Amino acid sequence: MTGWPEKLRTAGFLSKWGILALTFGVSFALVGSIAGFLHGAMGWAAAAAAAAACFLGAASALAVCGCFPGAQNAWKGVLAGMLPRMGIPLGFALFIFWHGGPLAEAGSLYCLLVFYPLALAVETLLLLPKTSAKRCSGVS
Repeated sequence: MTGWPEKLRTAGFLSKWGILALTFGVSFALVGSIAGFLHGAMGWAAAAAAAAACFLGAASALAVCGCFPGAQNAWKGVLAGMLPRMGIPLGFALFIFWHGGPLAEAGSLYCLLVFYPLALAVETLLLLPKTSAKRCSGVS
């Protein structure tokens, strides 16, 4: 009998993308409401921009990693997926940091610090390889 982690690992790309989108939707509701309470409408905008940057990076990395199936190509997928996974949120952070403005004042960098680890954790869970049927019994 397989549990939900195994079902996630064997799911297709659209299912994984949907799980990622659902996770970001729920977390945006929470983070956006806190940011909105603290900064009003610009807080919601800051949370939305940070969530969009992290979601775009994670979804792009899922797509890139999917181009390298198999255990032999796993390292290629990880390395190729790093560019969108880190590059898009980092580019957004640098843009906000250098240009300032209302999104920076509303705390979009703080929102980014919430969404990026979430994206990394969910994407890692979705990209873990399938477990083999053989299991170590611990007896030699």
